[in-house]
Amino acid sequence: MSSLIHSFSVEEAEKYGVEKAVILYNFRFWLTKNMANDKNNIDGYVWTYNSAAALSKLFPYLNAKKISRLLKDLEVSGALITGNYNQIGYDRTKWYSMPEFSTKAAPITISHIREMDSPDMSNGFPIIAPPIPDSKPDNKTDIKTKTSAKLTFDDKDLDFVERMYQTLLIQDSNFKKPKLEKWADTIRKIREIDNRDYDTIAKVWTFARNDSFWQSNMLSAKSLRDHFQKVYFKVYPTENLNNQSREPTPTEIRRDTTKKITASVLDINNTNW
Repeated sequence: MSSLIHSFSVEEAEKYGVEKAVILYNFRFWLTKNMANDKNNIDGYVWTYNSAAALSKLFPYLNAKKISRLLKDLEVSGALITGNYNQIGYDRTKWYSMPEFSTKAAPITISHIREMDSPDMSNGFPIIAPPIPDSKPDNKTDIKTKTSAKLTFDDKDLDFVERMYQTLLIQDSNFKKPKLEKWADTIRKIREIDNRDYDTIAKVWTFARNDSFWQSNMLSAKSLRDHFQKVYFKVYPTENLNNQSREPTPTEIRRDTTKKITASVLDINNTNW
């Protein structure tokens, strides 16, 4: 009788525990497969999806309730990124990715992982629970603006703040995950009320992440909005009145070098968010 062999990274086991490391190892394998096949490439990340119930069949030593808790912990820690790219609104099947599977970053190579025995590998998991099918399709325009209590934002705002959060995790892997819906509402206000586009917002945020002063004083969407004008003038300084060339300052050299920190997560040149 054949049986599945589950593996894990020792480094991740030390950091997250063996159970979470096993889940991450499996996710990474299938995300690598999807990346190689250019599958489920959405909003700058490669994705796969499944439910805790289905995963409990793949990992029979973990029940669905515990898997849900483990997945939530991994999401909070920043090891997993979650999304919802299902066809219809009431379908809550979660999609999963990892920071290293940003399509803006260099592709990863994992050559030592072998394919596990499975009846179905079409999406990236042996036992798959596909999203709920759209049994009543229509031709209406897909309106993606969301309202939560008094918060209003759209999918691009939510994706943008998720990328903001990922850049903070690069600087501090234990940075507490904020209420992203509240951040998304603030980004909408910066766009609609303050009349700033995504590209400009991204450049200001990226500057702050690489500036010795602002990297510790701009840690949220609110502080981004509160200090936006000050940092904007640093990102877009007044041109030299004499139009004379000069050598870059040490600060500018350091900024140009370290701005690569956020490049794989927050692509400042991509305005199609």
